Amino acid sequence: MSRKLWSFHGGLSLPEHKQSSTSSPVEIMPLVNEYFIPLQQHIGEAAYPLVEIGQHVLKGEMIARAEGKVSVALHAPTSGTIKAITPHPIAHSSGLSAPAILLQSDGKDEAAPRKPLADYLKVDEDALRE
Repeated sequence: MSRKLWSFHGGLSLPEHKQSSTSSPVEIMPLVNEYFIPLQQHIGEAAYPLVEIGQHVLKGEMIARAEGKVSVALHAPTSGTIKAITPHPIAHSSGLSAPAILLQSDGKDEAAPRKPLADYLKVDEDALRE
């Protein structure tokens, strides 16, 4: 079934600038010295930190577990040392701070060993989510 689409007066018509974004190759971003990883990633509950100050972590290692129904686990973006778990300004219009994990990169970008599933279709749903 097709519906008629209605137009309306107004709205935004912004220039696309596609040439600017498609004329350069994709680049790999260099590592930075420090990463602030907010424990609260969205409207849901903040994650619970699993790391301690001074602990060395590997890229991909879980550093905070999901807490509550609407929450998300956090993983280290690179290898390095946990320097603090402290309030830090977040990307929000309020300008307020929220608890975050401060990870100082060691510059090695070493990844944690992966544990792939042989056949995820045969894994129990709860185990798969975990």
